[in-house]
Amino acid sequence: MTHHLHQKPSPLDPRLDYTVGRRGIEYNGYGINPGADWVRNTTADISGSYLPKKNVYHAGEDVNMGTADWGQQSPGINYNVMRFSGVLLMAAEAAAELGDLDTALEYVNMVRNRAKNMTYVMAENGSPAANYKIEPYASFPNTEFALKAIRFERRLELAMEGHRFFDLARWDIAVPKFLISTS
Repeated sequence: MTHHLHQKPSPLDPRLDYTVGRRGIEYNGYGINPGADWVRNTTADISGSYLPKKNVYHAGEDVNMGTADWGQQSPGINYNVMRFSGVLLMAAEAAAELGDLDTALEYVNMVRNRAKNMTYVMAENGSPAANYKIEPYASFPNTEFALKAIRFERRLELAMEGHRFFDLARWDIAVPKFLISTS
């Protein structure tokens, strides 16, 4: 087996490390996430080594902590937040549905450029924690491509914020009909 020591790791969207706690990356002020050993106490647990980062309070933010019905800690945020990127992606979707691909492209690229130019998560040695790369789309050649890109962008940008089920239901994708019945 040949090892490629000088091979650059695959590019990674920089939003991932603001959404998911990965092994070897600092986790919300609690130190480096060592993976399953840190968050799980049995080998029978198949939950894995990844943790949510959004809606999880950071170390030292005990004032924001709430307690749920079974005693588990929760972030104590009891209001919905509508982010500007979510509004841009809704507007992009509406524009694409109406055939205005230039406006859809502009709004999606506003979100992607913000992600491209944000502060990246750093590793312990002070370098970026991954080979982060994200670029704006050059064009939307047709409505189908635009809608696919917008749906992908919503999945990345709004990950773990509670929108995914409703997006899938709205788009009539992979949601059993009995779950969205109106009768």
